[in-house]
Parts: sequence; C-alpha cells; structure tokens
Amino acid sequence: MIQNELIQLLSKETEKELTYAIKAAPFYSIMLDTTQDISKIDQMCEIYRYCSIEYDDNGKPKALQINESFLGFHKVEGQSGAALSEQILQIIKQRGLSISRCRGQGYDGASNMKGIYKGVQKKITDVEPSAVYVHCAAYNLNLVINDAVKDVTEMAQFYDIVQRVYVFFGLSIKRWDILSSLISESGTHKGVTIKKLNPTRWAGRYDAVFALKVRFSVDLAKAADLLKVCMDEMCRLRNQFEDVKKEATDIAQKWSIRPEFEKKRLRTVKRHFGELCEDQRLEDPESLCRVTVYYRTLDIITTQLNFRFTGLHEVVSSFSVLEPISLQNLSDSELYEKASSFVKNTTTMCQKHSHRKFSA
Repeated sequence: MIQNELIQLLSKETEKELTYAIKAAPFYSIMLDTTQDISKIDQMCEIYRYCSIEYDDNGKPKALQINESFLGFHKVEGQSGAALSEQILQIIKQRGLSISRCRGQGYDGASNMKGIYKGVQKKITDVEPSAVYVHCAAYNLNLVINDAVKDVTEMAQFYDIVQRVYVFFGLSIKRWDILSSLISESGTHKGVTIKKLNPTRWAGRYDAVFALKVRFSVDLAKAADLLKVCMDEMCRLRNQFEDVKKEATDIAQKWSIRPEFEKKRLRTVKRHFGELCEDQRLEDPESLCRVTVYYRTLDIITTQLNFRFTGLHEVVSSFSVLEPISLQNLSDSELYEKASSFVKNTTTMCQKHSHRKFSA
C-alpha cells in the first residue's frame, strides 16, 4: 500500500508541474484520442502541446522549447461531437487553463471528431475560432495505405500472405524457435524478425514487409515538404516499372520462386448484334499487372495524398510567415507584408466564426 501511495503522490506532483508549465506558455494545442481498455470502457487520453521559453542569466530569451505533455486518461461520457467537446472543455477548465489561449486541436478522422457541422473540432472552434484543427498525419497516411490496399485485389492478397506467414510461425513455439535460431545465425539485420500487420499504423505495413524481405532475402512545414517528396517519388516510380520488376525478380530468385506473371483466363464478353467493336483487353500478363496493379496502386496513393492532406497544406500556407526560415530569409518589407496578410486572414476568420455564433 505504501508504494501505491508514493506513486500517487509522485503522479499528482508531476501533473501539477506539467499543468503549471502549460499555464506559463502563451498558447497551447490539444490532442485527444479515445480507445477501449481491457474492460471495454472508452478512455480518452489528454495531451497538450506547447512552447516554453528558456532564458539566460540576464533574463533574456535564448531558446524556444517545444513540449508535449500527457496528463491522463478520462472515461468517455458520450460518443457524440457535442458530448465529447463538452467533456474536453470541462477538462480544460478543471486544469485552470483558458480555452482562449488554445491555438490548435488534433484528432483522428472519425466523423464525430472532424465533422464540419457537429464534430468536436467544430464545437471547439465555435468557442475559440483560433483553435485550428489539424487531422493526425500518421492516421491520414494509414488511410492512404488502406485505400491503396483494399481497392486492388492483388495488393490485398499480398498483405494477407504477409499476415499468414506471421500467423504460421507465431502460433507455434517450435516453429518460432526454429525461425529465431536461423535469425541469430544471420550476419545482417540481426534484430529484425517477422511482424504482424498493424491495422492502425501505416509504418506497421512497411515494418512487416521489410522484416519478411530481410529474413528471406516533424514540424508541419517539414511534414509538408516530406509529403511533396513522397508525391514526387510516386510520380517517379510510375515511370520505373522495369526497375521495380527487376528488384522483385532478384528477390524472387533469392527465395527460389519462379519470377513470372500469373496467367489468368480472360473473361469473354458476348458480342451483341449490331455492335461495331469488342472490348479491348490486355492479354499479356505483364502488361495486365502493370496497368491494373502497379499503376492503379500508385494512382490511388497519389490521389489520396492530395485529397487527405489538403488541410495540412492550408495550415502550412497560412502560418508560413512564422516559420524560422521565413523570419531569417525574408526582408523587412516582405516580412511586414506577409505578417499583415496573416493578421488580416486570421481576423477575418475570427469575425466569420463570431458572426455565425451570434446569428445562431
């Protein structure tokens, strides 16, 4: 019992210090997500992101530190946007924090969280118009991968095989021991073992595929730049089918798999009287794979990256004047012009929200 009491006291003191640090920051952002615990009760995590200023011995600011603090779990009282937003506002109030200093909110893509009419982000924005909503980038990337996988049958089958390989070894202690002994004898990538697919993390699919291959063979501006690099890479890969095929062929040969495209029986369509032409179908298996699997998967990824990250690009564009690189490289006149535009746009946005709230 004594150790539990000590843990409780340390927890309360830590929570108190973190809350004080958030209060000392000029602004903060909130990040929340819900998940079921082992007793099937929905728990909402409470996370704050804020900046703290470090001072030198003379009391002058010398550095800016970005902090992210977790303050606890809370039992979810209701699943609707109104119920969740009311609970969030109540939690913030109990912390002694002012919602007027909230400048950002980050949730997943569930309709009750991101809904533009009744979602949590809308309810919070009605209270504080400056609290800009940003969809969780990691969750967004997972949705992009899911869309690319579920809409292409061959891709779905591929990841199903990856999962079944894990199940084959994972459900047998003897088979897992044999695999582990082989891994320990490997000269490269010694720490890598096969993994099951993670349904909620986009990187989990890469980890699972990379592990299988080995065994058998930021800030917002930076995030936007990485997305652009990803888009450029997708466009580049679209023109490099032969290179990708060669790499796949080398891996297949290493695994003693015959590197050839599966030949499928083509479905014939009856030609009706009066039709001038027949459906033109790809008969070559390689061309069929290139068009229906390779191109289609890349096109889905490119389209989803454009669609799902529109909000992120808008936020980056709006706040670009506050980026350190802008502050360093822009002239005084350019900085003044961009800052004036930023103030004007922010003021207009707040006035629109205030007008809607007053009208309602």
